[in-house]
Amino acid sequence: MREIPRVTPQQIKKKVESGETLLVCAYDSEEKFAQHHLAGALSLQDFQAREEGLPEKKEIVFYCACRQEDTAAGMAVRYREKGFVETKALKGGAEAWQQAGYRTL
Repeated sequence: MREIPRVTPQQIKKKVESGETLLVCAYDSEEKFAQHHLAGALSLQDFQAREEGLPEKKEIVFYCACRQEDTAAGMAVRYREKGFVETKALKGGAEAWQQAGYRTL
């Protein structure tokens, strides 16, 4: 797997709030998204519905529940191969987001 950059919640929080960066749950299950819904995040299905109109240089950060970011990094690789050059994984996953004191839904 190609190395995917990791970003911390602190690095992207304001960018997610402003819409500069998309935060996307890496799980294709709506149930898993509901369990790990971070404030400002899109479900994978919602993201896929919007992806056709997104610029290739849009920063997209995928997250998952695993601390090693395996699922998120895998999804970032998949979308990088589709031409999105700024795909990343959330370092520490959903747990890091919560530990930073950021809202979950």
